[in-house]
Amino acid sequence: MSNIVDRGHFTSRAALWSMMAVLLVMLSTTPALSQAPGAMPPGLGYVYPPVVKIGTTTEVTLGGFDWTDDLEWFVHDPRIKLSPTGPMGDYIMTPPPYWVGPRAGIAPPSIPREITARIECPADVQPGPVYWQVANANGSSSTALFYLSDTTETLESRSRDLPQMLPDLPVAVSGRLSRLTEVDRYDVIAKKTGLISIELMARRLGSNFQALLEVRDSAGQRVADFADTLGQDGALTFAATAGSRYTIVLQDADFRGDQGYIYRLSITEGPRIIATVPAKGQFGTTSNVEFIGIGIATGAAREESITRPVTFPAAGQGATYRHLVETPFGSATFEFPLSPLPEQLGTPLDSAAGNSLLLAAPAAVTGRLGVDQKEVRYSWDAAEQEWWSIHVLGQSIHSPLDVSVQ
Repeated sequence: MSNIVDRGHFTSRAALWSMMAVLLVMLSTTPALSQAPGAMPPGLGYVYPPVVKIGTTTEVTLGGFDWTDDLEWFVHDPRIKLSPTGPMGDYIMTPPPYWVGPRAGIAPPSIPREITARIECPADVQPGPVYWQVANANGSSSTALFYLSDTTETLESRSRDLPQMLPDLPVAVSGRLSRLTEVDRYDVIAKKTGLISIELMARRLGSNFQALLEVRDSAGQRVADFADTLGQDGALTFAATAGSRYTIVLQDADFRGDQGYIYRLSITEGPRIIATVPAKGQFGTTSNVEFIGIGIATGAAREESITRPVTFPAAGQGATYRHLVETPFGSATFEFPLSPLPEQLGTPLDSAAGNSLLLAAPAAVTGRLGVDQKEVRYSWDAAEQEWWSIHVLGQSIHSPLDVSVQ
């Protein structure tokens, strides 16, 4: 088996392999958008709570920057309705404490304004992100997102000094690190002996913090941890004992915090899928997929893999596909990105000798870079005056590979 280490999430002493997905597509040109000189378009910050339960209407608070009274609101899914319900609020200053000493000169975070809103979500949509944005006379904002969920959701509501007890697993909790030095703590009780996984969603929600996440047992001993020093979110999995209480501790790596430090922690029982080969699914096809994860083959707290056939939906049914993998040790879900490109698997070649894998481009290939390999080579036939686009994915598909391409 070729191992892919989930950097920052799980430590393995096995031989390290890196995975990358390469997409080769014809490059098209689009006209650039212009903006009037001196105009300041609105900016998006956050939605709180950042998760909307499918089939419900949720009252939320929207935060953003340089907002004006002529804002217009857009949701990139016609099935979801977002309606502002209140007037624009005052500017929100981050409360104390404040940095002193050498850190006192650090630039403060942007100052948001908030408005209350209502998000209506029908019952026939799938879990996943929904993108939204705003526009006014000065231009349009970039996109931000909130997340649709079909699991049990709860909100941070606790004393600053005592952990908050969470309901039975699976559960997800949404909260925020609202000021400097804030540390959030949650307690869970394992109902059975086995694996428990915790996934952090923060950067994907627009939060600009680097998380430190750890799990401690009832004696205060550290059971598992990870540091999101690259700002990519992440997850961890640990072996739990039935009836034991575990405390989840979350903070920013630099003890930062303000109104926009929104996060969601999803806590589930059973194995966790880290990555797949191939990394994407082609619309309307059935493929044998290698699922790489923690405990997915034996239920043990180690990295392993299984191979299962997966049928991907046809084009027009969404950009992602949420697949459920059943194992004797519990179920695990994985959200496949979907692509119209034929998916290929990279074959190990002696790239040092100049060998390369010939692709029938446009295509996509998922390959592995061995621990002793410096590079892999791919080639394809191209005609004169053609323009091609090459997209290389590494860390975004949960690989430790820091990609370089030429």
